[in-house]
Parts: sequence; structure tokens; C-alpha cells
Amino acid sequence: MTTCNCGNEKSYTACCEIIHNDITKAQTAVQLMRSRYTAFCRADGAYLAKSQAEKFRPTVLETEETIQWAKSVTWVKLEILETSDGLEKDSRGTVTFKATYFDAGGMGIIEEKSLFEKENGHWVYVTGI
Repeated sequence: MTTCNCGNEKSYTACCEIIHNDITKAQTAVQLMRSRYTAFCRADGAYLAKSQAEKFRPTVLETEETIQWAKSVTWVKLEILETSDGLEKDSRGTVTFKATYFDAGGMGIIEEKSLFEKENGHWVYVTGI
């Protein structure tokens, strides 16, 4: 069995695909973060846009640019470094992560402390802080 891109030992079908099909299944900010990383691995721009707060949602052009960039890199791993709040009963939380990838220039790392909030009853990514 292949593990999910997000690093969980479950298959994609038993892990992030459930959230990709129904965003309300992300019960914590970490689950949403992991599902977004997997969406980058799969260049799923529609999910990336849907899982971002409405006030920061990318335009169609920005989403297309994200898809092209995501396809141009090889994703290696996601590491969750720290979390604050973001549990099922919370309305906000932060997740600090490190995502490693390779592109034409070599290895790259994205490290960010991300803010997540509940919007319309489910978790969304707001912005890096």
C-alpha cells in the first residue's frame, strides 16, 4: 500500500481523498493543512482554491499559475513542526510546517506558520503569518 502524500500511513483514498471530496471532513486545522499539501502534490487547483478563505481566495489566473508551478516540482515530504489550537471545537488555529520539494534549481523548502479559521462551518487556510 502506498501512503498518502501528506505523510499519514493510510492510502490517499482512506486519507486526503475523503477531505478533497468533502471539505467538511477536515475536523482539525492540521487535517486541512495535510489535505492542502496533498492537493499541491496532485496539482488540484480547484481544491486549493476551495480550501482557502474567501477573502484571500485566488483568482482563476492565480489558480492556473499555482497548478503549473505545482506540476513543475517533485514534492518530497511534509513535516508538521508546531500547532496551536485548531482542534475540532476551535474556530482558529495555526500550523507551522515545512514542505520539501525539488525543482529545476534543486531542493526547495517552504516553511510557514499558517493561520486557519472556520468559515461556513469548516476549516479553511487564511494566510501565512
